[in-house]
Amino acid sequence: MKRVEWDEDRMRDTRLNELLSVVFKELFASLLFKIRSYAPCAICGVKTRTSVASETMIEVVLIGMVLLEK
Repeated sequence: MKRVEWDEDRMRDTRLNELLSVVFKELFASLLFKIRSYAPCAICGVKTRTSVASETMIEVVLIGMVLLEK
């Protein structure tokens, strides 16, 4: 889960897209870092949930399942 503060008045639509892109990449990189000791494995059922936590905060959740290969 990652929470990001943003200011709607200062952001254009393209800037918000860039911000969300960075957040999703950071979350996925964090997931890969956390499961590095399980390699080789498969990541299945990756889902994201985005919500507005407050007027100035967006919350992004990344959920997935890791299956060990044997």
